[in-house]
Amino acid sequence: MVSGFTFLAAHRVRSSFAQARTPNRPLAIASANRITLPDGTVYYNGIRATERAFQLMRAGSDPLDAVIAGVNIVEDDPNDMSVGYGGLPNEEGEVELDASVMHGPTGRCGAVAALRYIK
Repeated sequence: MVSGFTFLAAHRVRSSFAQARTPNRPLAIASANRITLPDGTVYYNGIRATERAFQLMRAGSDPLDAVIAGVNIVEDDPNDMSVGYGGLPNEEGEVELDASVMHGPTGRCGAVAALRYIK
């Protein structure tokens, strides 16, 4: 099942591609990661992360540096239980890190999986 937000995000991405004037136009995509705490506080860290990355790319930053700056917003937030510092533990009760990244201009990439005790 696709949520309304996911559909809206996909529509916006398609619109961005359709409106692109050059093949090098910045594009940043992330999950919505909406988190609602028991006290009713709502976090939209995925959106904040994407906005930060896009802002930096438009200002001329290297895309990899921009994405890292954006991802750090959610990775360092203990209230975001989808990734990073606040991530949910595995079946052994340990929080593990899985991550991958690709540098668009060069096509270089890297990934890690099941890392523990790292920030």
